[in-house]
Amino acid sequence: MNTRQGSVTEPFDYDEDPDRFRTNVSVVERYGLVGDVHEEVAARITAEDLWPALDLGCGEGRLQRAFGDRGLISTDLSRTVLKVAPHPKCCADMTHLPIRDRSVGSASALWCLYHVSEPLQAIREVYRVLRPGGLFVACAPSQYNDPEMAHLFPDPTPTPFDSEVAAELVGEVFGEVHADRWDVHAVRLPDEEAVFAYLRGRRKSREEAAELAKKAAPPLKLTKRGALVWAYRR
Repeated sequence: MNTRQGSVTEPFDYDEDPDRFRTNVSVVERYGLVGDVHEEVAARITAEDLWPALDLGCGEGRLQRAFGDRGLISTDLSRTVLKVAPHPKCCADMTHLPIRDRSVGSASALWCLYHVSEPLQAIREVYRVLRPGGLFVACAPSQYNDPEMAHLFPDPTPTPFDSEVAAELVGEVFGEVHADRWDVHAVRLPDEEAVFAYLRGRRKSREEAAELAKKAAPPLKLTKRGALVWAYRR
């Protein structure tokens, strides 16, 4: 079993500070040089006709929007962001899903398993609810993401589900996995306002973000590193 000594879960602050979450999303949408993973995931699930589909940690429903009129079941532990997500939806813990065994055709956990102290519990829950041949897809950033800003975030502490261990953890439950990894310039921050928004999304206070943004020298290109992991239930 993979263990991560000293790992710390990514803070789950969506109910206490939803604007921080929305700022982080808006930075990617406004300044991204490449697309996010949601469209790719939606296209594969649709092409393989893997219904019903389940979206864990759905946030405000970005994967649902990528599906268009074709619906899926969305879950999140934050009632604040879940209010915005389309129906059908439910408030649920990823480690205790209110879903029958072998009842869904696909399940996704995009940008969320680093909030779980024991992600293997959530991965086993996904395996339980998937029918044989069902697809699971998860993604996570690297702990060495955004190296251009590393001086502002010294000594990164790994989370329980960084891209460095994501495939191994999924493989412990599912067996064979496939990982699509990236290491590319993916975000361009054109000005001080964009740098401020980026820093707020990365959990800097307004005061810290404003002060640090003044010292930046935009435009800045940020390197994004991470992995998208695919696995089928045997």
